[in-house]
Amino acid sequence: MALRGRVGPRECRAWRPWRTVEMAAAWEWIRAFNREHPNDPIRIFGVIPVQAQPEDYDAVLDHVRGSAPERLAEVASHLAPIRTAHHTAEHVQRARGIHPGRPFADHARDALALIRSLPDADHDDGILTRMRLIVDFHERSIAGQGLSTDDVAV
Repeated sequence: MALRGRVGPRECRAWRPWRTVEMAAAWEWIRAFNREHPNDPIRIFGVIPVQAQPEDYDAVLDHVRGSAPERLAEVASHLAPIRTAHHTAEHVQRARGIHPGRPFADHARDALALIRSLPDADHDDGILTRMRLIVDFHERSIAGQGLSTDDVAV
């Protein structure tokens, strides 16, 4: 896919260490090149699969708010702590001593179980898909795979 629109460090959804001013400048250079060479654009291909984004948590909560408001607090209690991993990765939270304690993948799986238990869960596959993305995001994270150094006894 050729790079055409306005792209900055946040919009590129790159691996967090690549979200820099230098990368934003590279994206801008590529955009300028592509404008000057419309028949021979630079194409950027990603290697990261689709993964949960903060708006997925919002969509799940909005769904629960509308379909089972009595369960909203319970679902939110699982999603609130884990969505912080989109700003500061779970393994980094552990290393900094700011992790809330329970593994995020466990919270995600519990939230998915709650969503599945809702009466209309089988009627809204979009919400289940978003919830599965959230689970996958946390299970495949460094901490979710048990790869953070604080998990290793020294």
